Amino acid sequence: MLHFVTSSTEDVNSKDDIDYGEEYEKLSNLGNAIAEPITYTEFEKQVAILFEDCFDTLVRKDVEYAGHGDAFEAFREAAKVEGVIPEEIARRYRLKHDMS
Repeated sequence: MLHFVTSSTEDVNSKDDIDYGEEYEKLSNLGNAIAEPITYTEFEKQVAILFEDCFDTLVRKDVEYAGHGDAFEAFREAAKVEGVIPEEIARRYRLKHDMS
């Protein structure tokens, strides 16, 4: 069964109010949240919303960074300044995100 965090533990008196057994113990280590079972259909809806948000962000940032022209323009320009190939700049940018 899939689980979805729906509320904080402040909404119930104790974990004994909900009988999730061993699964509750695992999920309660996530912090002050209650993980409740959800159906695959609800999970798929949540994934679709997440993907849509990601796509919207990608499109918005693409326009901000590259206009409607070359999506890799910033990499090409930075590569010229650094004297490396654009792929090296992309690797460096990725490393920055990985480290943070």
